[in-house]
Amino acid sequence: MAAEPLKPARGVDLAQVLPVTAVLAALGAAVIVACVLYRRGRFPAVERVLAAAEARNGLPAWSSVPAAVSGLSLMTAGFGFYWDVAVHIDNGRDNSPFGTPAHWPIVLGLCGLVLAGILAIALDRDTDGGAAIRLPGGLSFSLGGGLVLLGG
Repeated sequence: MAAEPLKPARGVDLAQVLPVTAVLAALGAAVIVACVLYRRGRFPAVERVLAAAEARNGLPAWSSVPAAVSGLSLMTAGFGFYWDVAVHIDNGRDNSPFGTPAHWPIVLGLCGLVLAGILAIALDRDTDGGAAIRLPGGLSFSLGGGLVLLGG
């Protein structure tokens, strides 16, 4: 049996990734708007949800909510990664960025990590400690929240 030569990776057709990019950008903009409204005290529905989360688990929402989101996101991305490796072992290289369904949990999990970082910054209003990062315009957030966003 002659070995079939490997096809080189030639990049991606932008038509395959632009729709996903547009949807994720729109969702990201909506999250940012919701976070700005929350930080300005104009989103009472979020206040109620966060109060319920604090009452349920006894932890401040600025720490428990991003931790839960990042934990779920890491499990989702990890599941997708293992699934994707198995698909590549069986079938070889993909023909497109979303050539297998296994890529979707990876993308969703990584987006969830970014969301956890955004939430860690937006929900943390108590930033009077020495490790707070202060930006022009009055936004301040904890160093830990910034690191979560950077990691995402």
